[in-house]
Amino acid sequence: MMGAMAASSGVSAHVQLHVLRATPEAAAEGEPLLSDDERARAARFATPILRARYTAFRGGLRRLLAAQLSADPARLRFVYGPQGRP
Repeated sequence: MMGAMAASSGVSAHVQLHVLRATPEAAAEGEPLLSDDERARAARFATPILRARYTAFRGGLRRLLAAQLSADPARLRFVYGPQGRP
């Protein structure tokens, strides 16, 4: 239903899909990009697997955003709302 509505309104959208993998290599590459608060959050995860997953995905997010913004991924700063979400 929504697709039909968008098509009939003449609005077009550009959608990109990125697949991030939580490999040990991705975690190692992502760790230097994290801010101090992201590192602290990663340290609070209960298991090494959860820490590596968070680090890999957060580093991947930083790389993707930085590429779109032509910025250094380690210098990106996130603003968090009252529920702790960026």
